[in-house]
Amino acid sequence: MMKKAMLFSTVLLFLLLSSTSCLLFLPYIADTYIIPKIIKKLPFSQKEISLSRISPWQLRGSVYLADSGHDILALPGVELSFSLRSILKKRVENILIDRATLHLYLDQPVKKNDQDHQSARKENSTLPFLFPVACNTLAIRNSTVILHRGEREQRLTINGQISFNFKDLTNGKKRLVAAKAYFSSSGSLPFSTTLQLQQKEEDNTILLALSSTDISGIDYLIPELSPFNPGGHFSLSTNLGIKNLTQITGLQATAELSGNSSSTPLTIRVQGDSEKMVHFSVSTGSFSLNKSLPLLFSPIFASGEVNIGPEKISGHISGSIPRLTLTDKKTTLKNISLSLPFQFPLSGQNSDSGIITIDKILYGNTPGGSLKGQITLNRTGAKFSTQIKTSVPDLQIQCTGSIDLKKQGEASCTLPETYLDSATLPPFFHLPPKFSFSGNFSAESTISSTDGISTGNLSLRLNNGTMNISGAELSAIDMAVTLQDFPRLQSEPGQICTIKKIELGDIKLSDARINFRIEDSHSIFIEKSRFSWCDGKVESGSLRLSTAEKEVAATLYCDRLKFTSLLSQFGIEDAEGDGTLNGRLPLLLSKNNIEFDDGFLFSTPGEGGVVRFNNTAQLRRGMGAIDQTPYLDYSMQALENFSYNWARLTFNSDDKDLLVKMEIDGKPAISLPFRYRKGLIVPSRKGQGLQHPIRLDINFRLPLTDLFKYGRKM
Repeated sequence: MMKKAMLFSTVLLFLLLSSTSCLLFLPYIADTYIIPKIIKKLPFSQKEISLSRISPWQLRGSVYLADSGHDILALPGVELSFSLRSILKKRVENILIDRATLHLYLDQPVKKNDQDHQSARKENSTLPFLFPVACNTLAIRNSTVILHRGEREQRLTINGQISFNFKDLTNGKKRLVAAKAYFSSSGSLPFSTTLQLQQKEEDNTILLALSSTDISGIDYLIPELSPFNPGGHFSLSTNLGIKNLTQITGLQATAELSGNSSSTPLTIRVQGDSEKMVHFSVSTGSFSLNKSLPLLFSPIFASGEVNIGPEKISGHISGSIPRLTLTDKKTTLKNISLSLPFQFPLSGQNSDSGIITIDKILYGNTPGGSLKGQITLNRTGAKFSTQIKTSVPDLQIQCTGSIDLKKQGEASCTLPETYLDSATLPPFFHLPPKFSFSGNFSAESTISSTDGISTGNLSLRLNNGTMNISGAELSAIDMAVTLQDFPRLQSEPGQICTIKKIELGDIKLSDARINFRIEDSHSIFIEKSRFSWCDGKVESGSLRLSTAEKEVAATLYCDRLKFTSLLSQFGIEDAEGDGTLNGRLPLLLSKNNIEFDDGFLFSTPGEGGVVRFNNTAQLRRGMGAIDQTPYLDYSMQALENFSYNWARLTFNSDDKDLLVKMEIDGKPAISLPFRYRKGLIVPSRKGQGLQHPIRLDINFRLPLTDLFKYGRKM
């Protein structure tokens, strides 16, 4: 008997030592021989799974995954709690994940295996929620999710727990019949969520409640939301009925967002009685967007329905916005309405057209017009046409275009030739003082956009236009401008403007032709210009007109200007005769002044002429003192019918006056009743008279403001 007891004790001790040795060496054996074979097919360049402890009631280990030099997942502490009884039933009592770190790289595309995805979908649709092993509780504690975007990162700290209820099946698998989860996060995107799953045979009910006290960090996840300045409190509640994971048997969902500047939250409600019909509605309070899109919305309401068929999804959406204000431009759109049918996938033929209308477009409190358009969906995207009626009589703009699903779009707009008068413009057109215009205007524009980059062209035409600037009158203006890279305000060289008649006070010009190009919104480059003046021709070199420059220097090159016509325009009246002048007139133009800088005009050498001054009293005031009264009388009579050899005019500014100096050399065209006496010229009726040569310098001081009528601003 004693020997049997000793043998039993020895066997029991051996088994105990063997079991202990197995438990002690099992982590080493698993790490060395078993785990490497299991993780060999995992799609990561670096993968480490190790076991630190194995006991009859607990398994503890760690997991590390990385790919292409980037950390993916680190689980320094994973614990599985179980019992011998639960192991025999293929159940794990508790799983604890502690201090885990998950890295998500938002800039990298997600890799998909379509074949595996379709296979899994097919399996799940026939056997929903079936698992080989069951777990009672999964807990996540003090874990971190790191969101990477470029060089930036944001962190979320996650805590939560999921409780499962499984039903044992005859084939040994476990069916999930109920689950309840709670998770919360802190950090850049705080949230809390509860999820419940209830299953009865093939019918499943999913209850989801999600709330966040501050969603301002969501634009890091979805950069497209950045212009909308997301923020405030968000909540979502959903009751979803599904069958076999493929059929929706019922849906009720409500989402609310209380934004930073919204007095009433954004509310979205969705309700479906079956998988074929879903009704939805959207309502908001007044809200505004951030500075990049300075828009102020009044309450919005939209509703619609979705029909879900075996081959397509179709529906209709309608909505209205009573008021939309572009705050920085003081522009308001009133009574915006939309009615739009849709379907997916889109057919090759055009669907029924939707309608969008804007009853009033206001600038400040002044009506600017209205808009009515049609939208038609097709397989490639959408086509649209609009008509904008303005508050200006007969001014309507028509546009057509299309946009496709590849972020490409194009549009063309036309303004038919329309007569416009500045007197009929609404008050929000702020014209300079003492400025008016009229004429026949027309325009055509096309613009296309690909991936957010816009290109286009714009052609503007003015026919038979008139313009009045502080008394300066331009008439019969014809101009055509083409912007080849619209919306950039830049044109090709060689744009042309012609002006039949220009009146700058007493200065009369005609037949102007200007070649120019638009450099940007602040600069126009005059390539060359030519016009008629005093029956002659005037040309200017190139110059740049820019809002950044306070002064503009220009030089007028004059050819064969009629002498007496020129004198008349400069206020030297009652002169007639022949002869022409040539030369140049350097000018300095500013907003408030015109300056002449040593300009000169002279007669062609060897080509004199005859000039008759009928107002010699005006000439006398511009002559210097002459000692001999008879000589003065002789000069005045000579100018009444004067045959000159050469003539010269000089132009210089003196403060607000123009100084014109006339030098003229010649003799009377006919003999005058004078004779010589003791070396002097004296009046005499005797003899043949005199044609004594003379040279005269005559100065004129003319007020520039009266001369050019340029007013306070040119």
